[in-house]
Amino acid sequence: MTFGGGLFNFVVPYPFWARVIASKGSPITTRLESVVLPWSSSIALDEAVLNEKGFIAATLLNTTRFGGKQTGTFVIDPQQPPSQQNLGEQIVAVSLAKSGAGDSPNATRMVVVGNSAFLTDEFVKNSPQNLAFGMEALSWLSQEESLAGIQIKQKIERKLLFENKTQVALVKYGNMLLALLLPAGFGAFRLMRRRHLRKLVYSSY
Repeated sequence: MTFGGGLFNFVVPYPFWARVIASKGSPITTRLESVVLPWSSSIALDEAVLNEKGFIAATLLNTTRFGGKQTGTFVIDPQQPPSQQNLGEQIVAVSLAKSGAGDSPNATRMVVVGNSAFLTDEFVKNSPQNLAFGMEALSWLSQEESLAGIQIKQKIERKLLFENKTQVALVKYGNMLLALLLPAGFGAFRLMRRRHLRKLVYSSY
């Protein structure tokens, strides 16, 4: 979560703005890595009803197995620690298509997302992949390739992955040590160079 005013912005962890994983099994999300959904609801599919109506469902976006679910009345304050109950993979976006419809112009298609605010300017500005997801969804719904061909600049999350706490400590304190040694080393070099220049004898002709 990023908020602030004036010259300063603050980044804090906020579980209700979830970065969810894009499924590689759908043409809508095959070129995406993730999407940010604010205050999203999870989606439960009733397979019996889908089969009765002749729909085929495909998951588009889902959380990791650490995704949480809260019901009833709860606090959404960023300072409130998230609940550790009901953790599990949550579906937050699906596509529905009439089975057997194929590429027929009259085919019934739907995209259901747990929240629509992800396409507002506030979230598209900080997460361009949200706009890419919206355009891919529109392209699939309209069965047009024109929108899918538009390239959207996406921010790729580069995360450092560590195997144990020792590596985390080495990187953390190594960076702190470098932050001290580099300026000190440069200052020492400048001081020694100035002393050396003072000892030089200049002559004029």
